[in-house]
Amino acid sequence: MKKCTFYISVLTALCFLAGCNDDPSTNYKATYVSGIINEGTFQAGNGELSYYDEDSKIMKNKFFNSANGFDIGSSIQSAGLTQSGVLALVCNTPDKIFFMDAISGKVLFPSAFTDQLKSPRGVVMAENSYGISAAYVTNWGEPRVIGEWEPGFPMHDYPHSYILEINLSNSGATTGRKIPCGNTAEGILLYQNKLFVALQEGVKVYNINTLDSIAMIKPETLTGAAKQLVIDNNNNVWVSINNSGLMGFSAIDYSNKKEYNVTVNYDGKIALSADGTSIYTYDADYTNPGNSNVYKINLSNGTSSILLTESNSLYGIGVNAHTGKIYTSNPNDYVSNSTICIYNQDGSLFDKKTSGVLSSGFFFFGYYSEE
Repeated sequence: MKKCTFYISVLTALCFLAGCNDDPSTNYKATYVSGIINEGTFQAGNGELSYYDEDSKIMKNKFFNSANGFDIGSSIQSAGLTQSGVLALVCNTPDKIFFMDAISGKVLFPSAFTDQLKSPRGVVMAENSYGISAAYVTNWGEPRVIGEWEPGFPMHDYPHSYILEINLSNSGATTGRKIPCGNTAEGILLYQNKLFVALQEGVKVYNINTLDSIAMIKPETLTGAAKQLVIDNNNNVWVSINNSGLMGFSAIDYSNKKEYNVTVNYDGKIALSADGTSIYTYDADYTNPGNSNVYKINLSNGTSSILLTESNSLYGIGVNAHTGKIYTSNPNDYVSNSTICIYNQDGSLFDKKTSGVLSSGFFFFGYYSEE
């Protein structure tokens, strides 16, 4: 059965459309997949994937193990997709990246990529017209102690963060360029020929061809570290500033900067609405779990409204760009399986499922297959 990926939506990114260029008389069936990243408990090596189908309302847990016959053996931090359906799964403790076929879940190479990774965080995949692709991965690098959360528990930052380029071919993954980028690198976004990297000090922009730094955008009124990035329907980049708000600016010339003092959680997790005009955020207190509100932020004027309330502190949020449905993760006690709630755009509940341990993020894609 021939299959081809036709759109992808990683975490909070907008979808990209493509198609199968075969005989137009062939009938194709469209399938849409909601991927759930189950981070796993720290140093337990129990990270996993779950796949959910909105049409059938079926959740498939332990998807990676079922496809490959072995465990991931790490915690999962993030995922990135190419339009042809290659999925990069970024893991740490221990640090490694699996490159896999997104549809089947099977790994593409005999072993995980591990070279020059140090606490990897975010990933974005690039692919040219010849199908040659590369992954760009933010890494924290070596830590520096800057204080204590409480006696005996050190607080760190990561002033030696870097971007690692990983080149992919049919024979495997090879290490490319390694570029220092600033302090505590987190999310990364690709737009045209530019990489946008979220750092403690703001957003740094790189030319993807040369990996030269070409711009630095810093918040002026918001305080906190830049965390996660999305791009709206007007080609504006938006970045979450943890515990502080959202900053937006033109992806083309970095003009039209806006800063909104709105609710954003410590991890800075955000999701773009399906129409690209709003961002969903949530509040969460991991030290004193209680109700979490999901907020909808209008990107044109920064107005905020509560869309829904859940009875525990949330740990992740995502939006299926094809259907507009909103996904949230309730980690329960942080060591057992999470609860995934799927909502309609009006905040009404569509479905509720059990996933894996500490579900933290989402990715979405679709593909055609011959009927």
